[in-house]
Amino acid sequence: MQIRAGATVVWTNQDEILHTVTSGVRSYDAQGLTKDVAKDEQFDFQLNGKGSTASFTFKSPGTIRYLCTRHPGMDAQIIVR
Repeated sequence: MQIRAGATVVWTNQDEILHTVTSGVRSYDAQGLTKDVAKDEQFDFQLNGKGSTASFTFKSPGTIRYLCTRHPGMDAQIIVR
């Protein structure tokens, strides 16, 4: 996803499963299992159930990586221009 600096992103949990939206990077081992999660302290939100939301305003340009700490493979990034 690409956005402009100053934009606010809203995440909405669309299912009954608990999720997080956590800024940082996950590394994987050779079997594709989570090896480590390095949080970068920008944001760490809980999405506890269907319909729960979290929002964050991205003020500075850059690439922000984020993940769900509960579910390996749920990794994404936002490019702020």
